[in-house]
Amino acid sequence: MTTKTFFQKALKGTGPLFNLHKNAVKNYNQQSIVPAFLISMFILLIPVTLSIFRQSMQPTLPAYLSTFLAVFILLCLNQVSAIQNKPLILIYTLGLIWYALAIYLSIFRFNDRPAGILLIYFVVTPLLFIDKSYKMNIFITILFLIHIVLSYQMKVAEVAGVDLINTLSSAVIGMLFGRLFLMSRLDNFEIEKLMIIEKETDFLTGLFNRRKLFEHYETIQALDRKLLIMMMDIDEFKNYNDTYGHISGDTTLINFSKLLKDINKEYPIYFYRFGGEEFIGISTEVSVKMFLEIAEKIRIQTQKIKVLDRPVTVSIGVVYCSDVRDKNVDEVLERADKALYEAKRQGKNKVHINMET
Repeated sequence: MTTKTFFQKALKGTGPLFNLHKNAVKNYNQQSIVPAFLISMFILLIPVTLSIFRQSMQPTLPAYLSTFLAVFILLCLNQVSAIQNKPLILIYTLGLIWYALAIYLSIFRFNDRPAGILLIYFVVTPLLFIDKSYKMNIFITILFLIHIVLSYQMKVAEVAGVDLINTLSSAVIGMLFGRLFLMSRLDNFEIEKLMIIEKETDFLTGLFNRRKLFEHYETIQALDRKLLIMMMDIDEFKNYNDTYGHISGDTTLINFSKLLKDINKEYPIYFYRFGGEEFIGISTEVSVKMFLEIAEKIRIQTQKIKVLDRPVTVSIGVVYCSDVRDKNVDEVLERADKALYEAKRQGKNKVHINMET
């Protein structure tokens, strides 16, 4: 990384990217809680153990035990769902608990020497979790100012001066590292999102692909939901390709996919490109009557798609499954394929339903 790249990364605005990945940020913070708390408790056990065997450290034992207990209570509170959904509250509270211990050691217990733990605290804290930079910087700045005020009140000027220089340096380094850490994590979230999209999305149409269909079906099986499926096949698609060329064929697929995306905005139906000119639509939330009406709407709207002024038509096979627990996806799709075949046999540009449950 060059110096120019370093400063560009450090000064780059994070608001839009942060908002775009709110769920990923929240999940990351939730996953960070237990490791951060367990590591904190392990670290605290070291001075607690030493305090038992070293007489010089025994006066600090109550402080370490109190901190350990506070961290343990917070870890237990993490089991409450209402608190678990707000990880920043727990993590900021953990930060304040450690800060209280650092203040006690620096200001009240060892006020004849410069701060030690606080130097580590200001560097490490911004790396423990993800939050907007300005919030983190305000948090660190307030804690820094509190310590400096107390330091000048409780310590001799010379020691307080050393505290000012050392803690200011640590705070600035911590905020800078925290900023770079934030940018790095947001960039990773963006890369992960793009990889998921690439894995689950058909490149040409932008619809979900067959892999995503199978994953979604497994989820529906686990939830034991009723299922409605429509299998759609663009009529005479091979002739479009042979007559008008593959570019016109691709344009037809893209325009049909746009129609399905518009339907998805209106109704809780997920659409997938199954392969070639075949598409799948599934829903667990609409009635059979509405699902058939939507299939008919797709059939009618498809005729507005033109290939060199020639209307495009689609045949649709619909299947209703009241219980999918014991049916694998191939069985259900085979039924949908038979319903589609029947729609083709009836003259194409038809909707046919198989009501077998």
